[in-house]
Amino acid sequence: MTVVAGVLEELEAVARPPACERAVSDLVILAMILSVPNVSDACFGIAVSPANLVVAVVRSFDVNLLNPMYQARSLKAAVEFFWIGGQKLQKDQESDDENFPGFPNMDLVNWGHNILWSLNQHEHLKKPLVVWDIISALSDFKKSEPNYVEQMLLKWLILNLGFEWGPSLGIILQQVYGCLSNLTSRQLHLINLISRHVVLSEAKLTNTNGESDKEEPKLWVKLLEMSEKELRERLNCCSFLATINGCNGNWQAVGLAQMRQWVANNDCKDYVKLLASEVQKIEKRCVAEEECSYCSASVVFQDTEEVAYCQADKCRKDGVTQKHKLERCAVSMTVCPLTPSWFCVSCNRWVSNLAPENLFTLLRSAFGTA
Repeated sequence: MTVVAGVLEELEAVARPPACERAVSDLVILAMILSVPNVSDACFGIAVSPANLVVAVVRSFDVNLLNPMYQARSLKAAVEFFWIGGQKLQKDQESDDENFPGFPNMDLVNWGHNILWSLNQHEHLKKPLVVWDIISALSDFKKSEPNYVEQMLLKWLILNLGFEWGPSLGIILQQVYGCLSNLTSRQLHLINLISRHVVLSEAKLTNTNGESDKEEPKLWVKLLEMSEKELRERLNCCSFLATINGCNGNWQAVGLAQMRQWVANNDCKDYVKLLASEVQKIEKRCVAEEECSYCSASVVFQDTEEVAYCQADKCRKDGVTQKHKLERCAVSMTVCPLTPSWFCVSCNRWVSNLAPENLFTLLRSAFGTA
């Protein structure tokens, strides 16, 4: 009992803030208690973030605390953000050690449960794919607890794929690589977002395919590459099927020749190759050659689907051939026109043609098996 009491005293001492901090905290609490009747007058509104991890409060300033000459004229209201993801929301949660082994901190366990719950809520197709609060929370945790973030993401993948917890990151991700076709399109989009903005956020990616110019976690880079390749195959299949069935609705497939060329250049699944061959029988006149937006020179589809170079024969004074670098649409893989185009700040790609809506609602094994 003496040993236990000593440990408890040490933990209490560590958790107890310094005297100055306690004094400030007591004053803040006292001020809050005294101002409770006026809270509703000072608060203009309150809102919860999409993942229920942050509360935003819009409140006015206490004019008695502002400088009447400078601050009072410009400061009218403020928005404060309060993280609430560490709250325990469910009483029947699973064992903490079973979910997050090695992290006895109850706040981290609650954060893990709440983030996993929020990620799973995006399976509802009517829920907008807005995950800025999840990205912000994971990014902050990554600075102090990188293993915790990695373990949380692996837990999410394992739960959705039905795997068991593996002894190492490599073994778990090797299983995930072969089962990406069993994930929904929304889950693949979440993998891409989290991989780029959390796991690989500090890596300087040399291109949009995820290749790094430094020694980065190669396993996560490979996961990003394979996830984006899976989405590309699904996008091509949506375009191929819309052309074969002749039921495009308000959406029309663009870039069929480029898509067929991409399938021919990459190791795609058998059903993707089959659909590409069927489209070739219907659209025999489609060619992958395009024209430059600047000089009207021909543009040939090459190995990369991100950029293109025209085949201009004009020469500079130094004798070097001048070729224009052109951006390709991330959806159709055709050369983007000068206007209009949209730039995605998430993946650093350009888009001039919108993707079909059914791409974002595809469930597991929508077209076939690998």
